[in-house]
Amino acid sequence: MRIADIKQAVGIDVVLEHYGAEVPWHGSGWVSMRCPFHDDNVKSASVNLIENVFACMGCDVRGDIVDLVQDQESCDTTTAKQWLEENLLDT
Repeated sequence: MRIADIKQAVGIDVVLEHYGAEVPWHGSGWVSMRCPFHDDNVKSASVNLIENVFACMGCDVRGDIVDLVQDQESCDTTTAKQWLEENLLDT
């Protein structure tokens, strides 16, 4: 499967929830949330469910689903693609 197809099939919300985030389901555009990648008590992150991207001002983790998997799994793009196919595709 192509990366573009995976990006359309797996939402940023699915990836964030996999890593322990409570994703806000209200609002449009950028919505504040707590970052699952560091001890966050002040909602230092934002998610855009329409653009399928995430950004944290506290720990500087940001990007789309492939970027987040690369960061959290310490892997390259090819491995992140495979990880997404094996772990989150069709969830």
